[in-house]
Amino acid sequence: MPLRMFVDALLLCALGAVATGAVAHEVSENDHHAFEHKYAEQCIARESRGNVDPASVRDLCECIAREESKRLTYDEVRKFVHENKYPVSLLIKNDAAVSVCTGQKL
Repeated sequence: MPLRMFVDALLLCALGAVATGAVAHEVSENDHHAFEHKYAEQCIARESRGNVDPASVRDLCECIAREESKRLTYDEVRKFVHENKYPVSLLIKNDAAVSVCTGQKL
């Protein structure tokens, strides 16, 4: 019967999460697109200062936006796209995205 107890405990946890609203909203394709567009736009504006190749900046910023978008949570989308805030969790993910897009190891 240990399996039955495990299944019961799992069911209780799931019901508790639903009851407390802890079930996360899913990030839609529109959310991903809005994030990528806004992130890339801000990145290009920030990184285009100085003597840099605009095409390289655009490509890098779009790559970083796509990489970060792969790991987005609904709360991050809400804060970044709708509330114009930059959550610390995105800052942490940024390092990984930059390393992927530049081919560097962390």
